[in-house]
Amino acid sequence: MARLIQQLTEAKIRTLTVGLHHDGAGLYLQIKPGGARSWIYRFRLNGRTRDMGLGALADVSLVKARDKASAARALVNDGIDPIEYTRTQVIIPAAPKRNSSPNFEEVAESYMADRLKRLRNEVHRHQWRQTLLDYAYPIIGKMPVNEIETNDVLAVLKPIWESKCETAARLRGRIERILARATVEGLRRGANPATWRGHLQEALPARSEVQPVKHFRAMEFRDRGAAVLDPYRRAYRRSVRCSVGRN
Repeated sequence: MARLIQQLTEAKIRTLTVGLHHDGAGLYLQIKPGGARSWIYRFRLNGRTRDMGLGALADVSLVKARDKASAARALVNDGIDPIEYTRTQVIIPAAPKRNSSPNFEEVAESYMADRLKRLRNEVHRHQWRQTLLDYAYPIIGKMPVNEIETNDVLAVLKPIWESKCETAARLRGRIERILARATVEGLRRGANPATWRGHLQEALPARSEVQPVKHFRAMEFRDRGAAVLDPYRRAYRRSVRCSVGRN
C-alpha cells in the first residue's frame, strides 16, 4: 500500500489563506473568505464525487482530522458511503422519562378515601376536602408528590396565613399528613416540607401573632358573687338529688 503523503503541518496551517488546501489522500482544509476554517474529506464512490465535512479547525486538530479521514477512507474502500453511514449512526436522544410519581391531588384523594371514612362528623369531612379544593389543588394539585418542596407549601399557605389563619393552620396539618402518607408508601423521600416545628415556623408568623384576640366585656361587680357561687350551688343540687334517689 502506497504511503500517504501529508503536506500540511500545524505551522503551515497558520499561514494559509482563502482556498482549499490538500493534505493528502482526500483530506482538505477549507478556508472561506470570512475566515471560517473547516476540514473536508473528498471521495469518489459509484462514479460520484462527494465532500464529507469533518468539523471546524477550532474543534478538530490536524491529527484528529487525519484520523477521521482515515476511518472514512476505510468505509469507501469497502464500498460504503461514509456520509450515509454516519447518518445512520447518529444516536437520537431518548425522550425524557415522565415522572411516574402520582400527583398531590391523587395522593390526597386516596388518603381521604381511606382516612376520612373513620370520621363521624360530616362537617369535618367536608372541611377536609374543601380546604384542599380551594387552596391546595390549584397550586400543587397536579405536581408530582415527590417534587413538592417547602416553597410549594408556602405558596399555598402564605396568601391566607394572616387573613384566614385558622383555616391555613388546619390546611397545613392536612398537607403534612398527606405528604407523610406518601413517604410511608415510598412515593417520596426526605423531610416533610409541611412540618411546622423547626421548619415552617421559621417562615410564617405564629398564630398568636396574626390571629385576633377575642375580648369579653368585663363582668359587672354585682354579678360576681353569683358567678362564683353558681358552680357550688349546682354541685350541691346534684348531690341532694343523688341522696334522694338513693333513699
